[in-house]
Amino acid sequence: GYADVPGLAHGEGGLVADMLSVCDVAGLSSSSFSRLLESNGILFKPAASLTDFRITGSAPSSKFQLLLKSLLSVANSRALNEDSYDYYRSAERLRISADRKRQAGINAVVDSIMCPDYIYSESRSADALADDLPLRAEKYFSRQFSKCDDGILVLVGDLDPFMLKKVLPRYLGGFTTGGIPSTRPQISYTMRSGWSTYTVEADESEVGNGDLSVNVAESVMMPFSLERYFTARVAVMELEKKLASALCETGMYSEVSSNFDLFPSEKLTVRISCRPPDKAGLPEGVLQSDPLRTLGAVRSALSEIAGVESSSSFSSLASEALSKASVNASKARLLSEYEKYLSLPDGLVDVALLRYSVGKDRVSGYKDRINSITPESVREILSSLEEGGKVEYVIY
Repeated sequence: GYADVPGLAHGEGGLVADMLSVCDVAGLSSSSFSRLLESNGILFKPAASLTDFRITGSAPSSKFQLLLKSLLSVANSRALNEDSYDYYRSAERLRISADRKRQAGINAVVDSIMCPDYIYSESRSADALADDLPLRAEKYFSRQFSKCDDGILVLVGDLDPFMLKKVLPRYLGGFTTGGIPSTRPQISYTMRSGWSTYTVEADESEVGNGDLSVNVAESVMMPFSLERYFTARVAVMELEKKLASALCETGMYSEVSSNFDLFPSEKLTVRISCRPPDKAGLPEGVLQSDPLRTLGAVRSALSEIAGVESSSSFSSLASEALSKASVNASKARLLSEYEKYLSLPDGLVDVALLRYSVGKDRVSGYKDRINSITPESVREILSSLEEGGKVEYVIY
């Protein structure tokens, strides 16, 4: 992953993969190469994470050989185009400025509070667009493309097996192989423990679009297993229901998401974002509450659903504790969503790359694992999160 980029600085992780798009390829300028691909219906999407570097995308079956030729050219015939980088840098600064006004900007601040010494975040910083970033990224790309035998090629689509047997040997031999598998670097960082609350006035906040919001993140170190992964997803669904009930009188709505990090440490994070809807969307008689009152309702809901006692005066806003019927409904929803996910090309590619890049299986026996989830196992996940690190970031 991008931890191997020489001299990686905070805010550069999310920029590394973009450096591939500012390179000329096979004598074509970066823009001409992109137009060539687009005119043939080929989509390239480079991405770098802490665990690996990958190029994903799509192409018509009839353009399969052109796709392989293009991949070979990217791997073996790149040249940095400084003019392309200058244009990219100007445009990216505008995008980063816009992102800071969205939820991504608030999440980046919360992450920096939760893990203050962690430089490997995928967040992007305008200050990280240094003159030498493309040169350092190129050293990383050269290292990655020099050991293609330490990678995996995943093909999903309407492809003739006999054609594949004929075409693949012709092109795969053009990729450079290193012969020695690489190892991931040892990375350590400190995650803040305990409960921290930050408040900032909306007109003074450097992130967000000026609206009021309540943002809560809970993280806990937790060994990954397929059971825990699915249980965490059901827990998010139950939180969504609980918060919808808890916030119904506050004039704010919530969005809940989760992420199960696998490297450098296995860690579960759940994020809650509460924002006011358009005033026309508020029910009659419901007024927008003070964000601190909303925060109290969120705290109460989290405590109750996790089985933790709460002295908050807003406990009456929380709905009933976890019920078997509610959990069963969430399990049915998750099973339907996951079956659809595995039926799509992107889902098949994701689970294949996860298995061979990180060594985690997210397919075997997934139905049995989802069906085995109980209210007790959901509450155990939520309770662990409540006892982990928590950051509350309120814009009022």
